[in-house]
Amino acid sequence: MPQIYYIILKTFIFLILILLFTFMPIGRNTKGAFGILLPPENLKDKSLLKIKNLYRYLSVAAGALLACVNLILCLSTETAVSDVWMQLLLSAYCVWAFMIYFMARKAVQALKKRLGWSNAATHQMHQEFIDPGFTESSLTLSVWWFSAHAALIASTAALLYFFYPHMQGYLPTGIDIAGKATGYAPKSLNLIMLLVLVQILITLLCIGVYNAIRHSRLRLDPVDAESSLAKSRRFRILWSGYIIALAFLLDIAVVTAAQFMYITPQLLPMTPYLMGGILIIIVALTLFLGYYTSRHNRI
Repeated sequence: MPQIYYIILKTFIFLILILLFTFMPIGRNTKGAFGILLPPENLKDKSLLKIKNLYRYLSVAAGALLACVNLILCLSTETAVSDVWMQLLLSAYCVWAFMIYFMARKAVQALKKRLGWSNAATHQMHQEFIDPGFTESSLTLSVWWFSAHAALIASTAALLYFFYPHMQGYLPTGIDIAGKATGYAPKSLNLIMLLVLVQILITLLCIGVYNAIRHSRLRLDPVDAESSLAKSRRFRILWSGYIIALAFLLDIAVVTAAQFMYITPQLLPMTPYLMGGILIIIVALTLFLGYYTSRHNRI
């Protein structure tokens, strides 16, 4: 029975990711599509709606296909193997989702240019205003916050190296929802340092997203530039802070999992509760911040 619950949980995670990637980019945007500002009366244009619908179809179709493959693997392979496959399938879907998002964004830009929406006289006061002087400005939290992540990664490596001689001869390579090991491998530095590599990759990915937020072009409404600037600054600070917190939460999860799996294996049954709690916090924080910024930071 615990195995069935674990399969349901993994399928649920896949479905949540599909819903987020499918509807968040175009869910409540009343001033544009895929990050492109558009005149309000053109948001119902048939060509634009066609791009949106194609994006939804490609996102849902690919996500449903990969979710079915993941479910089949969960039912036909060992838990440790299916866990690895799930990570690969989730990564593949994320790459696909980002690729079709930028394709849709490029298509909207081309449509806007082709139909001359930004040049219409009736929309003169609503054109996006780009101030290149703010392109490199620091409108986000300081990048030095990531030094805490570097310290945490170094601490994880030092902790694992220090306790390495005292670890068991065989170490768990995966766990199920009940907190029981699903596989073991001979103790080695390469094995335990994989978790440090995971921390590094997580942090580098979050730094990349942080830089995209920090150096994105600043668009100001010429009607009320000061208010628009304040909203943009608040938006960037909130989301850059979220990315910093997200990286830290994930790094904490990794170091705690390393503690439970390798150093204090008697606490191994607590690992699913830890991961589940962190996942709930991340999902709740993401949904709340997305709702808050869509309501109070429309620029």
